[in-house]
Amino acid sequence: VAVTPQAPPVTASVDEAAPALAPTQRWPFAPTESVAADDDAGAAAALSRRRFATGSAPVVHVTLGSRIVDAVAAGAAAVSVNGPVLLVEPGRAPTATLNELRRLGSRRVVVVGGRDAIGDDVVTALDALDGVTVTRLHGGDRHATAAVVSRATFAPSVDTVYLVAGRSPIDGLGLARFGRPILLTERDRLPSATADELRRLRPTQVVVIGGTSVVSAGVVEQLESVIDGTVVRWAGVDRFATTARVAAEGRTSLATAVLVDGRQPAGGVAVATLLGDPQSALLLARPTCLPLATRTLLDRWSPATVISVGVEPSLTRTC
Repeated sequence: VAVTPQAPPVTASVDEAAPALAPTQRWPFAPTESVAADDDAGAAAALSRRRFATGSAPVVHVTLGSRIVDAVAAGAAAVSVNGPVLLVEPGRAPTATLNELRRLGSRRVVVVGGRDAIGDDVVTALDALDGVTVTRLHGGDRHATAAVVSRATFAPSVDTVYLVAGRSPIDGLGLARFGRPILLTERDRLPSATADELRRLRPTQVVVIGGTSVVSAGVVEQLESVIDGTVVRWAGVDRFATTARVAAEGRTSLATAVLVDGRQPAGGVAVATLLGDPQSALLLARPTCLPLATRTLLDRWSPATVISVGVEPSLTRTC
C-alpha cells in the first residue's frame, strides 16, 4: 500500500545549487532544454528542480544511476506518490542529491536496491538529513526487488501491471507515466517472485513490453495461468520503436518530449520525475541521429518543449 507521510514537509536551505537546464535554440522541432550536469545525480536533480517546487515532495525514491533495472521499478512507485527519482553512487550520496532532498523538504526517502548495489554508508548519509526517515526496498535479485517495490506501493486489484524483460530494462523507462506496478521477467521464464506478486495484485490486465526476442510467447502462456485478466503485448521492431509505442498509448497530444540515449540512458534513468506530468513522454535517441520511430512521433505531435538528457540537442538526421 502506498505510504502517505504524516509529517508536513519542511523547507531547508540549499548549500549548493543543482545543475540547471540550459536552453538551446538549435532543435529543429521545438524550443529545447538540455540537462547541463556533470554526472547522473546532477541530471536527476536538475529534472527534479524543473518539476517540483521547494518543499513539495515529502516522499522521494532514490536508486543507483547505473542500475536501470531498479530505476524502472522506482520510477513507477515515484509517480504513484507524486515524487521524483534521485540518484546515488554505490558508496556515496552525491552533494546534488542531498541538496535536492533538502530543497524538496523530503520526510521519507525510499532507497531501491540492496547492499550489493547501494552501500550502507549511502543510507547513513541520507538518514543524517534533518527530519528524514529512510526505508530500503530490495529482494534477492532484480525480479524480487521489483516485486518488493510493488508490494510496498500498490494495493491489490489494480487495473494494469506492466511486465518488462529484466535483461532489457530500457524498454520500461517510459512506463512510469502510468503510475502502475512494473514487474520483471526472464525471457523464457516467469520468476516466482513476479508470479507471486501478480497473484497478490490480481490485475485486470498485464501488458508485456517488447517483442518475443525479449519476452517469449511461453512467458505469455505462464501469465495466462497466473492471472484471471487479459494479457496484451506492446512491441516495436527495436527498443526505440517499443518506447515510442509506450509513449503513444492513449495519447492525442504531447507538450513535452524527453529524449535520452537509448544505449546508455545516464541521468535519463530518473526521467520518471517528469513523467508524472501526463503531457510528458520519454523517447529514445541515438548519439548522432534520431530513430525513425522517435522522429515520427516528434513530427506528429510537435511538442512545445523537448528536453534532452545525455544526447546532443541539435540532432537532425533520421536513422
